[in-house]
Amino acid sequence: MEAAQQLPDHLKGEFFQILEEMQVRDSVALYNRLLDRCFGECVNSFHSKKLESGESQCMNTCTQKFMKMSQRAGQRFQEHQMKQQQQGIQQFAEQ
Repeated sequence: MEAAQQLPDHLKGEFFQILEEMQVRDSVALYNRLLDRCFGECVNSFHSKKLESGESQCMNTCTQKFMKMSQRAGQRFQEHQMKQQQQGIQQFAEQ
């Protein structure tokens, strides 16, 4: 985000608007993957408008696992990106 602060004022608003749109799009995509995965895995019958107790419990467990997995993957990706940046900076400094 430091780079965004260095942008001219007339570009900052546009940059943050695009960033916000990307975050919303990513959130919707995450929700859709979660729903597709957990619904497909947990809901087996359509005899009632409501989820059965086993289906409801399965959805809760699946959702928790999916969110934890997504957070962990995001953390690992961020760690990898930081490591790549540090290596790039170190290589650049050595030249």
